[in-house]
Amino acid sequence: MRTQVILLTILLAFWMAGCSYYYVSKVRGSEVFMFSTIMVDDEEIGLYHLPENSGKINRSSGRTLAIETRTPDPVSNALQYLEKSGPMTVYFGFASAEAETGEEFQRYLENLIVYLNNNQGKKVILYGHADNRGSEGANFDYSLRRAEHIKTKLIEVGIDEFQIRVEAMGDEFPIASNDTPEGRKMNRRVEMSLII
Repeated sequence: MRTQVILLTILLAFWMAGCSYYYVSKVRGSEVFMFSTIMVDDEEIGLYHLPENSGKINRSSGRTLAIETRTPDPVSNALQYLEKSGPMTVYFGFASAEAETGEEFQRYLENLIVYLNNNQGKKVILYGHADNRGSEGANFDYSLRRAEHIKTKLIEVGIDEFQIRVEAMGDEFPIASNDTPEGRKMNRRVEMSLII
């Protein structure tokens, strides 16, 4: 009987503590909201539903729920972007080592810089590819020159050359038919893969 009373007392104490103090940690996207300890009446037990973009919430009981927002970590944001976007592919003109880059490439590059400069042990691999026009040796050379061109661009924007690995693939791994100009253009590419 005495053991049952002790257990019941302990359970009652935990239940009362749960009704008196409430701590919530909610993660939304890249922002973390921390809620301070507050008093909760029996009528208010349950989760608070917070509106978007609120800095403070005043309940009808007059209590205030303070929200502390943390600035998102740029390195974590960069990693999330890189993971979400996957490998970046850059296409090239015929017999050219000049890349056709745009806004998407620039955004990828900005995030890559932030991530690699804060993670010195990580690397990006540049896989150079060619279409099947020309000899095997020439295509291997083109694929190498394309990958080296992207490596030079990465070094120019501040990425350590020891964090960049170049792989020449020649014409062995087409992603489209080499029978059409459009397909050949897709095969003349450099794929940038981040090793996480």
